[in-house]
Amino acid sequence: MLEGFTDIGVYSNGLIPVIFFNEKRFLYVDGDTFEIYEIKNVDWISGFHYVGNDLNYMGHNYRTDPTKKTTDYYKFKTIEGVKNMFEKFDGCETTVKTERKFDFDLQKMVETGKVETTCALSPQLSHKLFNEIKYYRIVGRGVLSKGLDMGSKPVKLEDGSNYNPRFFTLSEKNDLYGVVDVRTNKLLLETKHKKIDVLPNAIIVDSGEIINY
Repeated sequence: MLEGFTDIGVYSNGLIPVIFFNEKRFLYVDGDTFEIYEIKNVDWISGFHYVGNDLNYMGHNYRTDPTKKTTDYYKFKTIEGVKNMFEKFDGCETTVKTERKFDFDLQKMVETGKVETTCALSPQLSHKLFNEIKYYRIVGRGVLSKGLDMGSKPVKLEDGSNYNPRFFTLSEKNDLYGVVDVRTNKLLLETKHKKIDVLPNAIIVDSGEIINY
């Protein structure tokens, strides 16, 4: 179906990322319909490498396929500002916890003022919500580079040779990220952020700002 590509990334939430490194060309292939979506005017698409836990989808970084883990309640941490958005869904339980840490001057645990919200989604709800954000993917601008993924084991191919997985990432000096609708190649969020968490109908960025789309 495709020829001449450099590599494919992790199949996650229904899409397969494909890269043509020299041409700096990127595609997503729908694993259900096999439709091909070309992503233009970016230097990187998610699915090849991960920036710690800074680029997420409902708390998941797509290093693995979240839809394979929906046989039990799916839990993720988020900010208090989206608590009401998730509570409106049947099958969602939220808990709010105030962060505490030890104060050496006072010699006791004190509240930091930060609030941590945990959402627990039923298998049916998590599957539904991940499907809602299936086509909203994080993309980046910056200097693209590649290297061997030293943490992965070589894969034995049919011809007997070994394939060494590679990762493709942006230089941390100037990397910036946004969100694209894969189906239209339209940016839902401009590529000017360092941290992103894609939620249904909203995106959390950097310092906790919530952007609706």
